[in-house]
Order: sequence, then C-alpha cells, then structure tokens
Amino acid sequence: MLIDTGILLHMIPHTFGFLPIIVGALAGWGAMGGLALANAGLIGALGGASVGMSIHGAGKAAKAARDQANMANDAAAREYWYNTENWNLTKKRLIEDHEYLTQEAKLKAQNEQTTANWKDATNAQQYQYNLQIRNAKQESNLKQFAKSENVYGNQMTLNAVEAQEASYNELRSLQEVHTEARFDADDAYLDNLRKEGELRARGVEGRSVGKATQATLADYGRQMALIGESLSSAGRNTRAVLKEIQRSKFSADLSAYAQRMLEPGIEPMPIIPYATPVAEYQLPRALTDADFGAPPVMGAQYNANAASASVWGSTISGIAGNVVGSVAGSWLSGKIASDIGLKENLEYIEKSPSGLNIYEWNYKGDAQRYQGVIAQDLIAQGKLDAISEEDNGYLAVDYSKLDVQMTLV
Repeated sequence: MLIDTGILLHMIPHTFGFLPIIVGALAGWGAMGGLALANAGLIGALGGASVGMSIHGAGKAAKAARDQANMANDAAAREYWYNTENWNLTKKRLIEDHEYLTQEAKLKAQNEQTTANWKDATNAQQYQYNLQIRNAKQESNLKQFAKSENVYGNQMTLNAVEAQEASYNELRSLQEVHTEARFDADDAYLDNLRKEGELRARGVEGRSVGKATQATLADYGRQMALIGESLSSAGRNTRAVLKEIQRSKFSADLSAYAQRMLEPGIEPMPIIPYATPVAEYQLPRALTDADFGAPPVMGAQYNANAASASVWGSTISGIAGNVVGSVAGSWLSGKIASDIGLKENLEYIEKSPSGLNIYEWNYKGDAQRYQGVIAQDLIAQGKLDAISEEDNGYLAVDYSKLDVQMTLV
C-alpha cells in the first residue's frame, strides 16, 4: 500500500504540469492569448516538473527506509523463530535432566539402603561369630576351673592323708620305744633280783653284802635312768617329727593352692553393632515456569542461559559406604577403628589399671561421644600386639587385649 501511494505522488506533478498547455491550446485562437496561455503552461510545466522531482527524491528515500525496515523485520522474525526453537529445546533438556537426576537420586538412595543392609547383616553375622567364641571361652574356662577345683580338693585330701599316716607311723614308733623300754626295765629288774639272789645264795654277810647290794641297785638305777632318757629322747624326737609333718603338709597345701585356678568369672559379651546410618537423599524439586525463563518476544533480547541451573536436588555424602569402625564398621575384623586421624574433640579422662591413657572423643562427622584409647597412644606405650592397620590405611585397636573397653558416653 505504501508503494502504490508513492507512485501516485510521483505522478501528480507531471500530470498537473502539462494540464495548462492542453487547456490553452483548446481555448485560445489568438496568438497573444495562446502565447500567454502557452507561457503560463510552460511556467506551470516547469514548476510542476520541479515539484515532481522533489517528490520523486522523497519517494526514493522512503523506499530505502521501507526496505531497511523490511530487512529489520525479517531479521527480527528469524531471531524470534530461532529463540523460540532454542527456548523449547532448553525447556525439553531441563525436563529430561530433571527426570534423569530424580531417577539417579532414587537409585543412589536404593544403593545406600542396600549397602547399609549388607553391612548390618555382615555385622550381625560377625556379632554371632564373636558371641560363639565368647561362649566357647566361657564354657572352656568353667570346665578348666572345675577340673582345677577337683585336682585341688584331691591334693588337699592326699596331703591330709599322708600327714595323718606319717603322724600315726611316728606315734607307733614312739609306742614301740615305750614298749621296748618296759621290756628293758623288766629285764633290768629281773637282772637285779637275780644278782641279789646270787649274793644271798653265796652267803655273803656284813658290809660286803651291803656294798654288793648297793652296787646292784646302782646298776639297776643306771639302767632305769638310761631307759628313762631313751624314752624322753624318743618323745622329743616324735614331737619334732610331728611338727615337721605338719610343716610339710602346710607346704604341700600351699603348693596346691598356688596351682589352683582362680574363678574365671564371666567373659564380656561382644559389643552389639549399631545399625548402619543411611544417607538421606533429597530429590530435585518440581520444575516451574521460572526455571525455563521467559519465552521469547518479538523484538526483545532473549537470554539463552536464563533457564534455572540450580533446581537439582542435593544429598549428604553416602554414609553407609564411608563409615569409619563404626564403632560399628570395624566389627568385620573384630577390631575398632581408633586412629587419631578419625577423631576430634579429644579429652583426656584417666589411666587404666595397667597405665593406658583413656580419652573421650567423637568421630569426625558424628556427634556421638565415645570413651576408650587412641591407637597412636598405644604404640607409644608399647602395646603393639593390640594394633593393626586396616585396608583404608587407618589404625584399629583390639580391645580384647587391653584392660579397657570402648563405651558410649
């Protein structure tokens, strides 16, 4: 419509420029009138041509402006089409990424639960194994103690019987000495009577008889004194032997008591493993129109990066796969992770009866407080038999070899 109007304006000065010539030729027969009209027409034609040229120049400028505008409109239309396509593709990509990350988070949560279940089952199996070992040790200790008590009782009975038998033999020996002394005394008395009878039979009288009788009596007295001294000596010897027997029995009883097994008491129960913690996974939030950005508008600048890039869910790191001894993770090896590199907020508490340092701490990333020992501390104190290095490079402690138990605070 603009082009048609331009052509019309371009033709107007030419049409009206020649119109006076035609009118003058038709109306005048006179030379002057015709000439005047002709001049007037010529002047009109020249004026019209001048106006027409001005209008024609303006029309060319308008056409160039229209062409420029058309080109700008075409470029804007192409840009709008491209931006619309790009916006739709970006929207589709965001939706697909959202669905993918949602499924990925669900799969991670499922794998985390599977790992935790496996660890729990393994820890429970290890606990049952440790419990069987503990029960076997307890049963063995009780049997050994019962055997020791039986041996001790028999040894004490044997010691008492031997002491009694030795005392009886010694007293019997003393009785034999007394019996022999009585026989000797009787023999001495009869010998004295025999000598006295011989003196009377020989008819010895006077002072000789008195002297002989005195000699006989003196000999009899000497023999009786010897017998009495022998009996006293035998009695002293018997009492000494009886005391020796009592000392020997006491020594034998003491030796039997030293070999007697102490009552074993109750073996400590294995520590029940904790349930493996499971990470909580946050799914990506639902997408909204704001995440896709404003749709393209003709003539407006479109930002292809306007779509949200921060709508994806986040999770805490997988706990089930990263727990350190746990006080529950290290049950697999029967040892507990106790490396100082795994602990924080250490606080010294006291020393154990054997002189081991006891601390209180919490594992990094875990608020639960524990009480026990530190592996590096045990190395410095020479308890190398209770230390081992795990596959992850950290040190673990076998508390069954210490006089300290790891406990919750």
